[in-house]
Amino acid sequence: MFGEYCCYLAADLYCPEDREVEFWIGSNDAYRLWLNGELVKEHLGQQAWVPGGPGLTVNLREGRNTLLLKLMKRSEKIDFSFGVRERKPTEEFPRRNDWCTDLAWGNPLATI
Repeated sequence: MFGEYCCYLAADLYCPEDREVEFWIGSNDAYRLWLNGELVKEHLGQQAWVPGGPGLTVNLREGRNTLLLKLMKRSEKIDFSFGVRERKPTEEFPRRNDWCTDLAWGNPLATI
């Protein structure tokens, strides 16, 4: 698509229990992100895309969590990435966090 426009993306995340996670968002243009109907992040500027900026700490509730994302496209193209990370601090690595690919799956390496 050419010219300026916005697009919306919607997804449901299912979580087995209440949990604090971090959303890592990379975007080259403005966006707004809602979680369960609440605006949790708004970025209005344009910048070079990187895979993830500073983590956004959010609380997922048990069951379904609805994400709605509004992306703006004001330059040549949209570059966007989204990831979910969970903090897994250990004594040796107090700032450690793991990528979550399935919120119900336990990483067997997390206890090493």
